[in-house]
Amino acid sequence: MLARLYILAIIFTALIIQGCVALQPFPTAARAGDTISLAIGSLEGANKNNLIITFAPDSDPGTPVDLSPYIRSVFNIFPDKTSQVNLQDLNQIDSINSLTSWSAHSAWLTVAVIDLPEGLVVGPGTVTVTTGSDIVHVNNAKKVDDISIPIEILPQTETPASPDNFEYYASQFSSSTLGDLAQLEPSKQVVVRAPIASGLYNSGIHPHVGAAEYVFSVPMVKLNDPSIVPPSTALMVVREENYYDYAQSAAYDGSDNNIAAQTQMTWFKNGDDLTVMFISPTNQLRDQLIRFSIIPYTAMQYDFAQMPTLKTYRYFDQNGNEISGMAPILVPVNF
Repeated sequence: MLARLYILAIIFTALIIQGCVALQPFPTAARAGDTISLAIGSLEGANKNNLIITFAPDSDPGTPVDLSPYIRSVFNIFPDKTSQVNLQDLNQIDSINSLTSWSAHSAWLTVAVIDLPEGLVVGPGTVTVTTGSDIVHVNNAKKVDDISIPIEILPQTETPASPDNFEYYASQFSSSTLGDLAQLEPSKQVVVRAPIASGLYNSGIHPHVGAAEYVFSVPMVKLNDPSIVPPSTALMVVREENYYDYAQSAAYDGSDNNIAAQTQMTWFKNGDDLTVMFISPTNQLRDQLIRFSIIPYTAMQYDFAQMPTLKTYRYFDQNGNEISGMAPILVPVNF
């Protein structure tokens, strides 16, 4: 089941890159008690607490059943980095570069896994997903709130239905226990990204840069003993591969017309100050495609003492001269 889910997800992600967002269940027919997965678009910040999912049978659409308490997990899935989906030509209008310019994130698909409750009316019906105000949708794509997702509830058989184990993520890798899909969910974090664009960015407004430096105030706290000063390792910085770092491409005259950014990221913490730096030796880094997350390293031990704040941001050309660039925003996720 898990393997089928991921194979289908690759197909869905291809649909995203072609300019539309997948909104459908898998499987398309199930019994009460079965596990289904819903592809619900490309959402930022979605979790079990800010989605309302209902099922309404066609025979009685006025009495929908709330499926929200039965959401098992909400997570994002990505295409393989070496797949053709991920390696589309940067210059194509439907490439990942265009997608990230609209959405400020890479090509992911949000999936909600639900264990269907008993008592659902047998027959065709629709699933409706309502997203909370803190969820960000991709621009120029279908919005899951506006779409009714069809599904058919099958009659029970002699063999009772049961949730899918997803053994790969089961506790102690035992096929007798339900897999802990919460391991796939995004951690509590602060995402640092460009503002969402209205349509495509004008590339002329965002020059390629050789380096970027961000300084944040990120006070941390040790949960079981606030009197102890947390070490610098109480947090981590994770860079999202927000755009395809395309390989060098030689023009007809032998010159390089497309050069990989070859981006490197480094970070360090000094007291409450966190510095994150990016370097592109080829001067091909684009400010609106930089995206990374600040995360408590061990969530059970450390947490943010308060919401991190941006102190300074600076951009430089390949000669070390400071240049203008887009101010990033900080987005809390799963707080």
